[in-house]
Amino acid sequence: MDIILNRRSVRKFDNSKEITNDILLELLKYGEAAPSARRQSSREYVIINDLEVISKLSKVSPGAKVLEGCKVAIAVIGRDPNTLVTPGMQVQDLSASVENILLAATQKGI
Repeated sequence: MDIILNRRSVRKFDNSKEITNDILLELLKYGEAAPSARRQSSREYVIINDLEVISKLSKVSPGAKVLEGCKVAIAVIGRDPNTLVTPGMQVQDLSASVENILLAATQKGI
């Protein structure tokens, strides 16, 4: 359980570490393993490795500024709430997925 205590929020990323597609796909596997309300499959994932797109995304909102200078990002996107059985639970579904990804990344030292 040390992984939970060792996870931390990062605002500047170490771009010297190479994150391979295999690692990214593994992180997505952990994200998808997170619980969701009534197994409603409320989320999708997009791996973004286009530096121009990441730069544009970093300017979308003040909270997105953390993406500035990143080489790769994982977007966890909610599906159309009108297609979900319990749309009110989508935020929790997405949050659980992101937390799993963050814990897996911490375990991998990234």
